[in-house]
Amino acid sequence: YQDVQNVIIETCIISTSKEKSKKIFYHRGSNYGTSTLNRTHLTDHGCPDDDIEFFEIENKTLTELLAKHHIDHLDYLFIDAEGFDIDILMSLDLSLVTVENIHLEIVHSDGAFKRGQKFKMLCEYLKSKDYDFTVNDVDLTAKRTRDNLK
Repeated sequence: YQDVQNVIIETCIISTSKEKSKKIFYHRGSNYGTSTLNRTHLTDHGCPDDDIEFFEIENKTLTELLAKHHIDHLDYLFIDAEGFDIDILMSLDLSLVTVENIHLEIVHSDGAFKRGQKFKMLCEYLKSKDYDFTVNDVDLTAKRTRDNLK
């Protein structure tokens, strides 16, 4: 991606924690590229416990990562964080960054293949921030409304 404008590669994990590093769990030997902060998320997907490994990686919040690179506007934010999507989005300080369009996975919002209270909180949050959104079985797509654009 070195010849592509506006692409930044950062080796870290995004979470809501202020810890400097976090354990990330993954399915050893699998072609299925799922990694997560929650070991149980892998076992809930049918991964045998003996096949789960982990390593430590630098941790940042999304707000910290954007501030580090002086980013205050995003045309499109895509989050697929294996159950942590809503937490990450709701931790983003929208007074510091303008996000026009948001796409995130909601199928695991309240646990593996569960949608509940956290999902409902997200919908209220997006409404309060003047986003219109659509939902399907797996994803949510949101767009800032015209009257909220700067």
